[in-house]
Amino acid sequence: MEKAKGTTTLLVAAACLLYALSGGIRAIYGIIIGPLTQWTGIDYASASFAFGVAQLFYGLTQPVWGCSCSCCRRRCCF
Repeated sequence: MEKAKGTTTLLVAAACLLYALSGGIRAIYGIIIGPLTQWTGIDYASASFAFGVAQLFYGLTQPVWGCSCSCCRRRCCF
């Protein structure tokens, strides 16, 4: 029973860390856009467009990655 509890705790901690990292990467765009435009010399609109395309791509590919993970577990969603 103790081994199962330890494994569950480790799994939950790893999932929380992964979620925090992925959420932080997607949420940092607003913080870095000012310094990025000053440092690279690109205009604000171009940087915003690039970030918007990245967010759109991230959102559109989520079902694909979810289905591919399901296929690895022999429960394909297609």
